[in-house]
Amino acid sequence: MTPLKPVSDRLYVAGQIAPENFSVAVEKGVHMVICNRPDGESPGQPTAQQMAHLAKEHGLSFAHIPVAGGQITPDAIARMERALEEGWRDNGRVLAYCLSGMRSTALWAAAMVASKRQGVADVVSAAQMAGYDLTPLAPMLHMLEAQRPS
Repeated sequence: MTPLKPVSDRLYVAGQIAPENFSVAVEKGVHMVICNRPDGESPGQPTAQQMAHLAKEHGLSFAHIPVAGGQITPDAIARMERALEEGWRDNGRVLAYCLSGMRSTALWAAAMVASKRQGVADVVSAAQMAGYDLTPLAPMLHMLEAQRPS
């Protein structure tokens, strides 16, 4: 089973999850699972459709927001913002996964900064506490922070 790492009080991130992770996610109050892996990224990787089916079996919503390594687009950030909002309704939590958890953490950070929910220092610190170093992404995050409307 893949460990679920808390990045905030409402978000867990993980590397590729296994079927047994779904029941653990439900126990932790997760309402939505977000897959940030493109299908076919690794041999033997379950497809997003297979994972969506498992999520549904556990009563969870599912979103597929594939991001190839290092290619966080404005569209992916906007889709992540919407998925997080949906998953966080009614005090729910979200589990986002990719190969290692790094892309999911980076996409969460970009969504938080772009939506004005958190500043760059806050997301970088939260990611670091979960074991993810976002300092290489700080210039992009600062740019998102500067671009967001007042």
